[in-house]
Amino acid sequence: MAIIFYVFLISCGLWSHVQSDIISSQCHKGFYKLPKCHNTPEMYFCKCGPGFVWNGEVCAALSANSRLEFDGKDNRTFTVLLGKAFSALQAFTITMWLKVEDYGNSTVLSYNGTNGAGHDITVGVGRYGNLRVGSNSVDFPLDLVPKKWGYLSITYNISGEWKVYQDSILKGHGRNMSRSSLIQGNGDWILGQSKYFTSNQSFAGSLSHVNIWNETLTKSEIVQIHNNCYFKYCGNLVEWVDFRGGTRGHMKLRWPSGIPTPASCERDVAEMCDGYCSDNNGTKCVRDVSHNVLWERARAGKQVTYTCPGLEHSKPPRQAYRNCTSIDKLGHWSQPDMSACVSSKHKELMRLVEEGYESVYNLTERLLEITISSPERNRNPTDLTLEVSTLSKLINLTKQNFLPMYLGDDIVDVADYEISYDEVNDFANTAVKIVSQIIDSSRREAWDATKPRGTLALQVLHVMDSLQELWAANLLANFATNNETNGEAEIIRIIEKNLALHISVENMQKFKGIQFPKTDKKGCASFPSNFFTNWTNNAGSEILVLSITRYNNPFAMLLPNNPDPIIVKHYRDMVYEHAHKEDNINTVILSQRFYNEAGRMEVFNMSVPIGLSMEYVEDFNVSNPACVSLDDSNGVDDWKWVVQAECDVTATNVGAKCKCTKPGIYAITTDMYDVNWRPEGEPRFTITAAAYIGILVNLILSGASLVLYIKLRCNTDTVAVHRNLAVSMFSLHFLFLIGVNRKEVEIVCQLLTIAIHYFFSATFCWICNEAFNLYVEVINSIHADTQQQRPMLRYYIIGWGFPAVLVGALLGSNWNNNYFSEEVCFVNNQHVWLLIGPACGVWAITTVVLIYTGRDIMESAYSKDREENKNVWNHCKGCWVQITLMVIAWGFGLCSLKIYGLVVQILFAMFDILQGAFFFMFFCMLNDEVSRALKDHRLSFTKVNVKSPKLARSSKYSIYRRYVPPGVGSSSEPDPSESYSSKSDEFRGRRPIRRQKFRPIDSSPEKGPSSDDPSSPIKHVMLNMPDSPYSENSQLIKSDEPNTQIEIPKKRRGLRIKFESLVESNADYKDEVKPKIRDTPIGQEAPKIEISDGLEQQTEIVTTV
Repeated sequence: MAIIFYVFLISCGLWSHVQSDIISSQCHKGFYKLPKCHNTPEMYFCKCGPGFVWNGEVCAALSANSRLEFDGKDNRTFTVLLGKAFSALQAFTITMWLKVEDYGNSTVLSYNGTNGAGHDITVGVGRYGNLRVGSNSVDFPLDLVPKKWGYLSITYNISGEWKVYQDSILKGHGRNMSRSSLIQGNGDWILGQSKYFTSNQSFAGSLSHVNIWNETLTKSEIVQIHNNCYFKYCGNLVEWVDFRGGTRGHMKLRWPSGIPTPASCERDVAEMCDGYCSDNNGTKCVRDVSHNVLWERARAGKQVTYTCPGLEHSKPPRQAYRNCTSIDKLGHWSQPDMSACVSSKHKELMRLVEEGYESVYNLTERLLEITISSPERNRNPTDLTLEVSTLSKLINLTKQNFLPMYLGDDIVDVADYEISYDEVNDFANTAVKIVSQIIDSSRREAWDATKPRGTLALQVLHVMDSLQELWAANLLANFATNNETNGEAEIIRIIEKNLALHISVENMQKFKGIQFPKTDKKGCASFPSNFFTNWTNNAGSEILVLSITRYNNPFAMLLPNNPDPIIVKHYRDMVYEHAHKEDNINTVILSQRFYNEAGRMEVFNMSVPIGLSMEYVEDFNVSNPACVSLDDSNGVDDWKWVVQAECDVTATNVGAKCKCTKPGIYAITTDMYDVNWRPEGEPRFTITAAAYIGILVNLILSGASLVLYIKLRCNTDTVAVHRNLAVSMFSLHFLFLIGVNRKEVEIVCQLLTIAIHYFFSATFCWICNEAFNLYVEVINSIHADTQQQRPMLRYYIIGWGFPAVLVGALLGSNWNNNYFSEEVCFVNNQHVWLLIGPACGVWAITTVVLIYTGRDIMESAYSKDREENKNVWNHCKGCWVQITLMVIAWGFGLCSLKIYGLVVQILFAMFDILQGAFFFMFFCMLNDEVSRALKDHRLSFTKVNVKSPKLARSSKYSIYRRYVPPGVGSSSEPDPSESYSSKSDEFRGRRPIRRQKFRPIDSSPEKGPSSDDPSSPIKHVMLNMPDSPYSENSQLIKSDEPNTQIEIPKKRRGLRIKFESLVESNADYKDEVKPKIRDTPIGQEAPKIEISDGLEQQTEIVTTV
């Protein structure tokens, strides 16, 4: 452990020594420091900290590479370095970067010595430069260009020798400035002014990196300082950063300086960082993309393993290998071993190609078969890459066997070639089919897995260029041999699924023009008949080969204009938000080539342009079409689409046309958005699927409520108001659904607009009626002993009459004032207040009424039982929910007519569904009358062979009215013998809200006669029904007499006894059979028995004791 500790101390000491040497060789230590090496996935990263930047050798402060700007307007703008302590000088060197504004004479630097003028130094610039030391002065030539940076160096010693360099080039020298004494130190250095501070000597321009040495530097040292990329050399007497603290006047300090970087500084700064950190932290190979695999950063001496691309799910896993080695302390990758990623058929084909025993044509046929039938061809990018490289090898082999033409020798007889004319044609035709299979859309998965993007597609283009060059040589050789016999040149046209090819031999003097393809609208190239009229052919021959190739989609998408995918990290990313939609290849690719005996011809600036017409792949909302050509001059790894200035572009709605004066590989790029795009015609409101669903659900719920009201014959005032509200809601939604977009017939649209306006107002008015009805019912229930007559006419006037008058008045006053909207069947947006204003007024009245009603309900809650309280609160809550949801739902509904979008209609649908659902729940299912009618209706299906008397319901019955027994609160006594039916004004309905529980009859003498007494009017008619649908202990009591007296035993206390009127099924009764019960004498307590007809209604009657 001790040994390790000492080694550690020694290493730390050595590192500190190295660090101090590096810093000492720089300028001010506060402006330079060493970086911290971070190991990133790609390479080492030199982190310098805030205010510093890695310059390739060290971290330098951003402010160190700065400049001072002088306006030169007066003598108050300068920089001074006061009292710099240094010893007397016998020599000095001044270096600086400067940029002058004009050729005027000015002083850029001066030194004010401590012992008078004999120790001054002045440097002036203009059309000529000037150097003054003491009383000696000399002029020297300068070639400074205004507003351009120049590097000026001056050396001097007291023996009189001086030299001036501009951009490291000697401009002047001499020995005529000797002096007898040293230049005294501790003076003031001034930039931009002379020591006299005269306005006519003020410097106008910029200065940077002014450094002064106390010795004369050699030319090699000056050149080294001048060409240093990182400004690491500073004067040992005065350095540039010393001047920063002495600025005066309107000075401007800016960074970076803007000094142009020398050509020797083009070395990659990131690579220099990687080398620097490798020396200290260990050598690593940088991230690299090769053979469709992204090889991550790895330490030297390690073998890296990756799953084969496109075969991630194969069983067993197939892997590729690559080694990272260290050479000169830098990491280097070896060639990847991809053998495990190649299919067996491709391996066999590669073996045959390498052996060279089989003919080229047979190998080409094998390759075509593999590209069609390989099971992994749709997803294996390694096989795809291998197919392209194999085809390229086969083409080169064919060229080598076609030596005379390939080497450009004199034309000889075709029979002397090793490969015949027909064999070359057959080979070329097969090769075109192979390329078509390689770029087929079925292999898109494999293409997407290739890396880097576009590199393999560019190799396909190079293969096709090489194939066309071979084909052109074959055609020219055949034409030269057979022209005198046939007199016609051969034309070859191939149309495949993914590409089209035209290649022909042309005589420039007899050229008739070409358009290929002729009928396909995807894209074509056209050459007019006068194309070669003013064409200069440097080769001298009038015979050449013209080739036109069109590559269909999706091949064009495999050569994206942005090779690296653009990732939008978040919405409204101003840098990348639209970058991935800009300049996208949006057409097919068209290639035009010319060939002669020497090979492919380079043609520029033709007098007659080539016509290119291409149809957009995506033509919706695109803009900024540009004709671009493929620039691959830097190789397959560095290609780009370049906008051609030689091309004129004419855009259409579905494509674009280019006229270009230079052949090449062309396509059309567009921005996949248009900031000026507007839809065809004016935007129009349409009901979306969400709104359809919302309105239909509301229609179903309101319609279901109406059906229940009618089916169950609910006729109370409260249900009548509910029913009319449901009618208005149903009508409004139905008309809005079918009529708001009916603009075909104007009169129909106007009628629909009026109807929608009417039912919109009516719906709000009937909600107001709900509030009034609730208030009246609650007040009558609290303050009245008997129900008062309340005609429904006033509700009809408010609910139907008021909206009719309102709409009629508004319509009459605004008929000729744009009442109807021009876009939809609705009120014009300018007059929408005609719709909203009255609705808001009615809504406000409704709210006030409900507030007062709620107060009365709270104050009178003690006077009602639990069930009655529940019914009242349900009704009140239903009213509040309806007025709230109605306003919100139709608020969004009206907004959707102006704001065209899905979100607003979704909100409208959501609240519209809620309105319908709560209406059905509160005003239908939770309504007391409806719920009891449903219960009775349900019971009707549980008994058979019973004809029930149907009790009529009074429309004047209120579920909130308290039941008052006969005679209570009345001055007259009722006749004990008087009978009454369920139609009596005292009952007004099926059942009073306050029902008494069953009470047994006591057979004691005090309570009345016993059933055992023969003279007693009480009769027992009891019949057990074991198969009865009622509970186990239920008993059905039957009697054929009109007046039945029933005794309830004590043991049957609380038992429900069902009364059934026995009639024949074929009896002819015009009137309904109704139970008639004699009244109880006043003053006697009578038990109450619940008797049901078993079909619909139940009622409470009083038996005779």
